[in-house]
Amino acid sequence: MITIQVWSDFACPWCYLGASALQKLQTTHAVEIIWRAYEIRPKGTPIPPDYKQRILAARKHIEQAALENFDGLTFGGGVFGVNSRPAHVGMKFAQAQGFGDAYHAAVMDLYWQDNEDIEDVAVLVRAAKRAGLVEDEFRAALADEGNRRAVSADIEQAFEYGIGGVPSLIFVQKHLLQGAHPYPTLVKIVEQLTERTG
Repeated sequence: MITIQVWSDFACPWCYLGASALQKLQTTHAVEIIWRAYEIRPKGTPIPPDYKQRILAARKHIEQAALENFDGLTFGGGVFGVNSRPAHVGMKFAQAQGFGDAYHAAVMDLYWQDNEDIEDVAVLVRAAKRAGLVEDEFRAALADEGNRRAVSADIEQAFEYGIGGVPSLIFVQKHLLQGAHPYPTLVKIVEQLTERTG
């Protein structure tokens, strides 16, 4: 079993592309994905107009990459400037309950496919229910200080590792791969690592 830690933000389009390749990898290879929290724009971070324009201008490039390298994946706009921390807090609870992958996929789809506001608790509850979590328990978990600290710990660890952008993947606790990579690239890496450790 190859373990892959993935620092990712729900509000990052490249993370959405990367997650789709990782989901496919899980169906074909013995890998464990451990999702780690990262915020590309923490709450309260100003977004200068020129920076927003650069992001919007890059959209066509991202869409083209999705079509060519990620099985023709298409996606909606995503609510711009959303605070993704509540979704990350919910992720910590989902992981503890054994539903991390399902919750992660549900939040990503609600944001990137359905253009839902993942800062809205009602939207996160829908993701949790899709993943198989109990609504009342999930709502309580969003206010749990332990889950909030776990999110902060992930972000602090990313900085300690020198991770300044996402997605960032660490294979078997020592091999760093940054950026969204298509399925064939991930297969090659996993198979090489399996040969070395097997």
